[in-house]
Amino acid sequence: ENSDVLKVIHNATFERSVLTRLNLPIVNVFDTLTASRRIRGKRIEGGHGLAAVCERELGRSLDKTEQTSDWTRRPLTERQIAYAALDGEVLLELHARFAAQMLV
Repeated sequence: ENSDVLKVIHNATFERSVLTRLNLPIVNVFDTLTASRRIRGKRIEGGHGLAAVCERELGRSLDKTEQTSDWTRRPLTERQIAYAALDGEVLLELHARFAAQMLV
């Protein structure tokens, strides 16, 4: 809810739909999915999924296997933690890349 903190999210529409059910609004969002579509066009080979965007924009491959694992189970596995950390890292890299391109 803090508008002072920028949230970098890929597919903020989905995240908002999930968090709205929990009565948790999110504001001050930079959506890397929206930015990718704005910069590259709505239709592009490979699409705008996070793995495709990372490959195209950063030259990085993402293994999205852990995305569908059980995130309610504690403790999280080492693979889940590594996946979440990489996800956060690439989102920051995409934000930097897209924000610079959108200023041009």
